[in-house]
Amino acid sequence: MTRHFWAEETVSRNAEKEGIPFHEWVSNKQKEFEQRTGVRWSAEQAHAGYNFLPTDEGIQPMSSVNPDTERKIRNAYLSLKGDSFTGYVTYFEVWEETSWDLKGLTAAIKNLEKQGKARRTINRMGKGVAFKLIG
Repeated sequence: MTRHFWAEETVSRNAEKEGIPFHEWVSNKQKEFEQRTGVRWSAEQAHAGYNFLPTDEGIQPMSSVNPDTERKIRNAYLSLKGDSFTGYVTYFEVWEETSWDLKGLTAAIKNLEKQGKARRTINRMGKGVAFKLIG
């Protein structure tokens, strides 16, 4: 499992170890995730710490999604949704559930949105980080 949340205390301690300001540590961690996955990540302050999530910023929808891929996305979505009040799951959660290429997965989900089969939501930073399937 990829760690994507650090408490402020941990961020400060890690930054201090590296001899850099905490905001620089957050920025460096964000860039590390972006280089590793090929998609942009959002870093936001949340629950006395910092939460890092992949975003769909700059990713174009796939031209088409084959039925097998759509079924796999739907199965992952349903297994993650559980008793969620909103029905939204993050790209991060589906990525971890499926171990697919994050950029391709996000492009497929954006195609489903374009077809009216999904709806995305944005975080406080205005970045698309979660979606729910419709129907």
